[in-house]
Amino acid sequence: MKRALKIIGWTIGISLLLGVALVVAAAAMAGSMQNMTIQIDGEPLVVAQLDAAQWLLAVGGVALALLIVVLVVPLAVLLPLGIAAVVLVGVLLAVAGVAAIVCSPLILLIALIWLMLRLIRRSKRADGGATIAG
Repeated sequence: MKRALKIIGWTIGISLLLGVALVVAAAAMAGSMQNMTIQIDGEPLVVAQLDAAQWLLAVGGVALALLIVVLVVPLAVLLPLGIAAVVLVGVLLAVAGVAAIVCSPLILLIALIWLMLRLIRRSKRADGGATIAG
C-alpha cells in the first residue's frame, strides 16, 4: 500500500510540474508580452509591468488550480461512478442468484431441504433438545 501511495504521490507531483511548465511555455510562446493586457473588472493589467513577486504568485495560482483539478475532478467523477458500479454488480448478483434458484429444479430442491433442516434444528434448540416419550 505504501508503494502505491508513493507512486500516486510522485505521479501527481510530476503532473503538476508538467502542467506548470506547459502554462509557462504557452505564455512564452504567446509572443512579446510588451503589449499583452488582461482585463479584470474593466481595469487593464499590463503583463509587462508585473514584477517577480506577482509572477511567482501567478505561477503559484496556476499550480493550485492544477492541484485542485488533479485531485477534485477524479474524486467527484469516479467516486459516484464507483458506488454506482458496486450497487449494480450487487443487484446483478442477487438477481442471478434468485434466477438460478428459481430456474433450476435441483438447486431449488436442495435449497428447500436445507431450509427444512435448518428450521428443524432451530425448533430443537428452542425446545432444549428434549424429546417427548410416550
